[in-house]
Amino acid sequence: MSVLPNKTNVPIVLSIAGLDPSGGAGVYTDMKTFSALNVWGMGVVTTLTNQDAKTFKSLQPVNREFFEETIETIFSNYKTAAIKIGLITERFQIEKISQCLQKYTHGMVVLDPVISSSTGFNFWNDEVPKMIIEKLLPFVDVVTPNHAEALALLKMAGLNDCEKINRKELVRIINKQFRCKVAMTGGDVAYLPADEQEGKVEDIFYDGLELKHRIGTYIDIPSHFKHGTGCTFSSALASYLARGEDFISSCFKSAFFVETALNNIMIFGKNNGGIDQNASHRVGSR
Repeated sequence: MSVLPNKTNVPIVLSIAGLDPSGGAGVYTDMKTFSALNVWGMGVVTTLTNQDAKTFKSLQPVNREFFEETIETIFSNYKTAAIKIGLITERFQIEKISQCLQKYTHGMVVLDPVISSSTGFNFWNDEVPKMIIEKLLPFVDVVTPNHAEALALLKMAGLNDCEKINRKELVRIINKQFRCKVAMTGGDVAYLPADEQEGKVEDIFYDGLELKHRIGTYIDIPSHFKHGTGCTFSSALASYLARGEDFISSCFKSAFFVETALNNIMIFGKNNGGIDQNASHRVGSR
C-alpha cells in the first residue's frame, strides 16, 4: 500500500467570524491569511453580510440552531491550536462560544472586537457589549483593538474620559481591566512627526509584563483598499501563536505581515482592490 506524503503537526486555527461576500474581510480573509502562514484554517460563520469594500448595506445572523450545531461539531471533533473571534452580532453567539471555550480543550483565543464597519455601520446591539465583557472576555487570551475600539471597550466597562489617556497607558488599562494580553493597532490614528514628511503608525503590544511598540510608515491609499486589515492582523496573530511563537514576536510578525499585504495591494476593476495576504511569499517573510 502506498504511503501518502504528509505534513505532520500542522496546527489548526479556527475563525469564528462574519462572511463578507467581497472577500475583503471576515472568514474569507482569515482563510487567506491562515493559508499564507501554513496553518489549517477552519471557519464557523456567525453572520452573513451584504457589503463591498466601500459600503455596508445589511446583515443576517446565521440561524441559531445551525450556528450552535456547527460550532459544537468543530469543537467536539478538533483540537484547535488557536481561535480567532471576529464579528459577533447576537447574544446567542456569545453564549455558545463561551460555553464551548469552557467545555473543550483549545489553544490561544484572540478576540478582534469588530464593533462597527469602516463606513460606520454599528454591529453590536444593546445586549452585545455587556455580554462580551461578562461572558466572553474572561476566556480570551489576546484582544486586538484599534485605537477607537480600545476606547469603546473601556467606555463599555464604565471607564470614561479615556480620550485623555496616552496610548501606552490605554493598553495597560485594558490589560488590567480584562486580564488579557493586548495588541493595539494604530492604523486608524496615523500621526505626522514634526521632522518627517511621511505619516507614521504606532502599534503597541503588552503581555502584562513587557510593553513594546512598533512604528511603521502610514500607507496613504484610499481607505477601501485597506478593507480587512484588522481581520488580517488578528488572524495572522492567531496563526503565529498556533505555530508556537511567543506573544511579542507574534505581534511584530503579524504587523509586518499586514504591512507587506498593504504594500502589495491587488487591483481589480476600476478603483477597486484589496490587500494581498500572499505577498509575503513573494517578497520574503520574517
